[in-house]
Amino acid sequence: MTLSQDNRPIRIATPLGDSALIVQSLSGTEWISQPFSFDLHLVSEQNDITFDQLAGGNCTLGIRSSDGRERHINGIISEFTQTQTSGKDGLSKYQAVLSPTVLLLEQCFDCRIFQDKSTPDIIKAVLSRDSLSKKGVAQSIDFRMDVMGGYTNREFCVQYKESDFDFINRLCETEGIFYFFEHENKKHILVFAGDAGKHKPIAAGHGSAMRLQGALGGHMDQESIQTLQVNHRLVSARYEARDYNFTMPGNDSTVQRDTANPKPRGVGEIYEYPGGYAKSADEGDKVAKLRMEANDSLAVGIRGQSNCRAFGAGFKFSLAEHPIKDLNSKAYVLTQVCPEAQQDITTGATDGDTYLNRLCPTPPPTGP
Repeated sequence: MTLSQDNRPIRIATPLGDSALIVQSLSGTEWISQPFSFDLHLVSEQNDITFDQLAGGNCTLGIRSSDGRERHINGIISEFTQTQTSGKDGLSKYQAVLSPTVLLLEQCFDCRIFQDKSTPDIIKAVLSRDSLSKKGVAQSIDFRMDVMGGYTNREFCVQYKESDFDFINRLCETEGIFYFFEHENKKHILVFAGDAGKHKPIAAGHGSAMRLQGALGGHMDQESIQTLQVNHRLVSARYEARDYNFTMPGNDSTVQRDTANPKPRGVGEIYEYPGGYAKSADEGDKVAKLRMEANDSLAVGIRGQSNCRAFGAGFKFSLAEHPIKDLNSKAYVLTQVCPEAQQDITTGATDGDTYLNRLCPTPPPTGP
């Protein structure tokens, strides 16, 4: 039996060439502001494939939708295991983990100071080809800084015995910058953004809205959202903070911001001192805005399940045919998507091929 990826709904392109490895099943996790990870169960007619042949190599998954379109998930192989050598079917089995190139920064630690630079400029410096080359990172990290202005320069910013990956995440969290990944064939782009307007709709060809259509199972046709659970919870009603600047001891540095949620859903107050914005009231207003946005994002939690192959973290969709009318026609951002898929390897039949994903969409903000 000669294995081939032709006409399979899930394919993988690796440095070993076409059909050297074939996907038997996969499970993955995509998040906003976290690296994606796909655990791949692979089979091959070759029984001597080693990690050295794939380590850090560019690989692309192709997941075909019911309309024939293909969603690409690109990354590098960060882990590889041979689990079985030449079983009864003559096939060897392997497991691999597909990760983004930015995960390489977990292996890069530094002690340095950045002076008079904004957070976006610091991140650009860390991800530059020159910086990566000095640390022995052969791969380039493709990224796009899709943020507006308004990030003040820091007098100095210290990275001390901290990985480049943790350093970037710390800066993003402080400034309210988030990131997600855009995938293409043979390439993925790390996108940094600062507002919800930067999220793009899911891939074309899936209509303007995804239907809620009950339990259809995970078969590779009739894409829809099968379950959706909406959870509401109480959150803090107000944020207040104060800071102190010894050069302006008489200035009132208090900042306040109320929740955008209706009164019954907001209770209590978050108070912080020092607020970490001693230089100006404008900095204080920005801190208060970010803290309250983080608080308000907890007010509504949504979980669901679908078989839509176009769903990916950082992209948005609208909902149709939900019995609660207020949930329809809104733009939901996918903050987490966890796909699971399997396909028949030995017979070539597609009847048993399945794809499901668990998803966490976020509704649009309730206020400005």
